[in-house]
Amino acid sequence: MSKLSKKSLIASTIIGALAFSASNFAAADALTDLQKAEAQIFKASSKSQSKIDNIYGQTQELLAEYRNTVDEADVLKAVSYTHLTLPTTPYV
Repeated sequence: MSKLSKKSLIASTIIGALAFSASNFAAADALTDLQKAEAQIFKASSKSQSKIDNIYGQTQELLAEYRNTVDEADVLKAVSYTHLTLPTTPYV
């Protein structure tokens, strides 16, 4: 091999090694970006779930209040009809 071809081979090897290491850095940067995006998505989903849990709790409270109101209304209906019934005895 001539000196020129040895130098070319060494130069191309060095350039290849640098290109390979640069591509690893680029892949590492892309991976870091993906991890940051995943962390943001996880944080947003956690915040959203917290809102959903809060709304669910409020809904359960309102449902219990509604059921109590319906029960009270049923009791009031039953009481109001008992004094409105006509006597069934012929002595009135």
